[in-house]
Amino acid sequence: MNEQEPKLGMVQEIPELPIETIERLRKEVISKIDKRFLMSDTLISFVSKVRDKHPDWRKWLVLHVLIDSSPPDDVELIKDDFPGEDSAVGFLKSVLDKK
Repeated sequence: MNEQEPKLGMVQEIPELPIETIERLRKEVISKIDKRFLMSDTLISFVSKVRDKHPDWRKWLVLHVLIDSSPPDDVELIKDDFPGEDSAVGFLKSVLDKK
């Protein structure tokens, strides 16, 4: 038996998807920092920067989850996080680290 194969009865931890991570971190920011986070200058500034850099931003589900909006029905959604400094997960973690 390969050591990397799970043994019978063992529970494998399933990594969170970017969307689940953003939902969890967003709730944490709202509960620990400020319920008005969705209207904050910090969030508005981040979202504006991402929209400017990514003309296809409407396709990115992570942005809709972050700002609590509904994605359009007529596009195929990208379910990954934005790369690098545009990462929604990274943004939320940095907000939590500052408090």
